[in-house]
Amino acid sequence: MTIQANIIKIKKRMLAEVDEDDKPTCVKVQSLALKAIDQGKKSKAWQDYMELFVDPGNEKQLKRLLATDGTEAEADMNEARAYLVAAGPCTPDTVFHFGKGVTETLDEGLG
Repeated sequence: MTIQANIIKIKKRMLAEVDEDDKPTCVKVQSLALKAIDQGKKSKAWQDYMELFVDPGNEKQLKRLLATDGTEAEADMNEARAYLVAAGPCTPDTVFHFGKGVTETLDEGLG
């Protein structure tokens, strides 16, 4: 499976959990992403997060996501890796509830 296919597979699992009380995939993705962000790109936590999106034992995919495959200076690759980690803490609940609790209050007085 490709990295993109693995991302879609995880996304589908997360979306399937949106209306459930138990959200093991969402919790795992969020937890690992927060640790990866906190501990940084060269950390074991970063690797643990990226391993969610690679085929088991696929070193080429893992090296690509860890930027240890010679792509560490490629801006488009770095942007894609950054977005992959940055999206992790959100989980699908964020999208479905985005703006909840926000009212016209923020616009008051702006005319």
